[in-house]
Amino acid sequence: MNAVNVLVTGGTGLVGSQLIEALLEKGHPPDTIRALVRPRSHIDFLKERDVRLYTGDLLDVDSLKAATDGVDIVYHCAGAVDEKRREAFWEVNVIGTERMLEAARWAGVPRFVYVSSIGVYGLLETTPATEDHPTRPLRPYAVSKLAAEQRVRAYAQRYGLSSVILRPTAIVGRRDRTITKRLVHLVRRRIVPMVGGGRARVSFVHARDVAEAMILAGQSQRAAGKVYNVEGFSAPLREVVQFFIDEVGSGATIIDVPYGLAFAGALIIDGIYAVARRHVHPIRARIGLRQLTRDLIFDTTKIRMDLGFQPRYGMEESFRQAIRWQLQHGG
Repeated sequence: MNAVNVLVTGGTGLVGSQLIEALLEKGHPPDTIRALVRPRSHIDFLKERDVRLYTGDLLDVDSLKAATDGVDIVYHCAGAVDEKRREAFWEVNVIGTERMLEAARWAGVPRFVYVSSIGVYGLLETTPATEDHPTRPLRPYAVSKLAAEQRVRAYAQRYGLSSVILRPTAIVGRRDRTITKRLVHLVRRRIVPMVGGGRARVSFVHARDVAEAMILAGQSQRAAGKVYNVEGFSAPLREVVQFFIDEVGSGATIIDVPYGLAFAGALIIDGIYAVARRHVHPIRARIGLRQLTRDLIFDTTKIRMDLGFQPRYGMEESFRQAIRWQLQHGG
């Protein structure tokens, strides 16, 4: 790998940390890797790898300009994923991305790689879904990611900033503090309800495979201006939950719940939430129910053909790594 200067935002997070590891393993000199970190971030992992640390914030343009000066590729992984305040998604994922784009434009960065989400598609009309599938995001997080994508495209059109957008499926692996944590907590219950028999297939990808896709997107001229789905593997939801039960050793029992009963329960939950909040709330429970009973799988022909991307990690290795890390860190 040529020793180009790269900036990784979200370097202490799941994807950013795995990207830095992947770059180092490919022979990228540590002093050419910059990591944008917040003042209160835990940076021991990065210090041990001797990468260059830039303290800043996505909303602080001056700190972003300092970090991007002289950079060849920006890998923008940072973002708000699991926030209680809906406004935080917009502030970090949209405004923060726009300011990161402005800093990259100011610095004349040749390539900007943005990590979005398959959440921008919403409920799938056809599967496996290609990159041309309509985008109808359902949740605040996904709405913010689609809006950020629009900013990335706008900077490419207005200023010629060469960019690539990646849409990974659910990301797991070591240092996953979201999806794996939720599933571990779920299977620690004595009974795990499953709607529709858990037949719907769901898609995941190992963070290291996402990192590999990012590196390919950063290097390839063919990728400029394109959007790519990034999927590693898919499995029926029941199979996923049973794997977690076995690995965690919880002994939980999966029980089938009729869809009609589950819908009634979701309706009640949404109604209670709307009354409690005193305004009309997005139908979270009903949306979640519909997502759990529909296939969520994606076509990756485009990234395989254009970039030669091949995922290395299957279900067992991906989940086993994620579960072991979670259990070791108080999960």
